[in-house]
Amino acid sequence: MAERHPDRPVFHQNRYAAELDEFVTEGISWLDIGAGHKMHDGWLGASSAELATRPSYFAGCDLGEDVLENPYLHDARVADAAALPWDAETFDLVSANMVAEHLEDPEGVLREIHRVLRPGGRCLFVTPNLRHPVVRASTIVPKGPRRWFRVLVDGAPDEDVFPTYYRLNTTDDVRAFAERAGLQVEQLEVFMSEPPILPSLFGRMETGVVSLGHRLGAREIASNLMVRLRKP
Repeated sequence: MAERHPDRPVFHQNRYAAELDEFVTEGISWLDIGAGHKMHDGWLGASSAELATRPSYFAGCDLGEDVLENPYLHDARVADAAALPWDAETFDLVSANMVAEHLEDPEGVLREIHRVLRPGGRCLFVTPNLRHPVVRASTIVPKGPRRWFRVLVDGAPDEDVFPTYYRLNTTDDVRAFAERAGLQVEQLEVFMSEPPILPSLFGRMETGVVSLGHRLGAREIASNLMVRLRKP
């Protein structure tokens, strides 16, 4: 297992796009959980359109019906990740972009991912790090204001804002749930996304707190986790 803590900030969607670019190879069978409209919101590296040309079979699922309008998918289904409607050992790759924080039953979902992956297949996901001070603080904010924050600051459509549980959002939780589900942790990266989570002055304060934490040795408080799991 490789565990890294890069000091140089990188926008989490560009970091995720780079990971997809490496592992979405020609002819694979790929499932994107929480597929929605596209695979990532990065502006560097392989676009969603380019990535979609590589798999021989590209499936996606989401809780919302907008997944049915995703132009890149060969097979789009409205489904819960805890009960994936595909046969065992169907996919070489399962991905999830900013989905893990919404999982009420992460062990159940990882077991389903293990079931649908072929031996040697991988699961990739990017998600907020619960040890980041802003993410941690958000867990005590009532659901209403938290929803407004996502809509106003993140620009997320109101219908795309789902409840957050943060049960798979620390390095320790990833290791524990992956082991229970029979998946190996191949890479677990803690990194700081740029721009910061909070805007303007508050964003600069946030960056300062995290930078100070890094200098003091608290490297686990960066804003995001990039995770790669493997089915033996």
